[in-house]
Amino acid sequence: MPNNQSICSFIFSAPTLWEPNKFCDCLADLCLDFFLQREPDAFTQTHVFLKHGQLQVSVHTQCTHAVQEQAKQILPYRIFEYFLPFYEAQYLNHDYGSLGLDLKIFPATAEQMYTKQTDLFAFGFASYETEDYLPLGTVLAHKIAAAYQQKIAKSDLHQLPAWSHIYLVLKYEHLIPRSISSIQLKLPQRHGEDQAILLATQKEQLCNLVLAELPLYLQPSSSNFHVAYIPQPSVQMLWAQSGTHVISDHYGINIPSTLALSGLSPQNPSKAAHYMARLISRAIVQSGIATQCTTLLSYHPVHQTPSLQLNFHDTQLGGFSAAALEVILKQNLDLSTEGIIKFLHLNAPIYQQTSALGPFGNGTLSWEGAALKDLCTLLDSIENAFLNPTTDFLMHSAHPVVK
Repeated sequence: MPNNQSICSFIFSAPTLWEPNKFCDCLADLCLDFFLQREPDAFTQTHVFLKHGQLQVSVHTQCTHAVQEQAKQILPYRIFEYFLPFYEAQYLNHDYGSLGLDLKIFPATAEQMYTKQTDLFAFGFASYETEDYLPLGTVLAHKIAAAYQQKIAKSDLHQLPAWSHIYLVLKYEHLIPRSISSIQLKLPQRHGEDQAILLATQKEQLCNLVLAELPLYLQPSSSNFHVAYIPQPSVQMLWAQSGTHVISDHYGINIPSTLALSGLSPQNPSKAAHYMARLISRAIVQSGIATQCTTLLSYHPVHQTPSLQLNFHDTQLGGFSAAALEVILKQNLDLSTEGIIKFLHLNAPIYQQTSALGPFGNGTLSWEGAALKDLCTLLDSIENAFLNPTTDFLMHSAHPVVK
């Protein structure tokens, strides 16, 4: 990630909604939401695998037998309703091959319910660059992806494939985004299509779509805009699965986490902690304590004691250090998995939208909305107490975020 003294470039990327792996993420979270809506406190984990035209959905859950039987009756219809537009768009005017669904529901095992020692940590990041307190490149890549998907849905893009993957290289100088070095759209090339003809007919409309989403000061020259076609296998050979888009994909920067959130139970300590870590980082930046913040939450592998570390990357604006704020936050926040789930309402059926729109920068989600306001209020109290040492900044049990 950028630092105050550096000139550096970062690659940001975003797939459109119908990119096969992203679509599998959405299906996995559609199934997760189904179970959370009926038994929110029961552990449920889902995984989707698409291979040779066959959709395989695996669910491991502690839900009651009645809910599992209900899922076997209702979920196939919901899955096909969501799946068919994607499938038809991917293989329009092509041989569909066989289309099938294999839904399997298993009882959750202890191994699935408790993460391994190496997984018990989470990162969150926030930056002052955008109104969502995310890196500018991440926001722009997702805006381009959303615009592409919207045009496809309205049939406004002439003969373009159903999905694309956007790659954007952004140059920073002293934490400030200065220019876009390169933009590339990777598109699936279907069997029998001529790449040269595709480029000639489609590059201009793609360039217009991209430029409409970029601020004027960042718009690259035409020589820095690229369209590449990658071979797309036939339906009999296509395979994709949920869980390929990890935390670093959502931020678009070097966040050292390979955890994928899709289909994962909210009772998984790492999943809950990733949302909480993002909340803490954003609240710190939004409150004006620092212009960048990385939060690390980790847990003891046996008794699950939480540990909190903050890094302001030498961008602190207030008078107190990251180490001092760590101590204060640990005194005031319940960072246990159960406390995070309760505070952020993680047992609600909200996860399909986190796969479709992203888990960060979406104000309808608690860690970007209601809970964020509560934590900003706490941070304001801490800042006031720092300026006026006679003030008691410990918020005690009346505050919703405290222990």
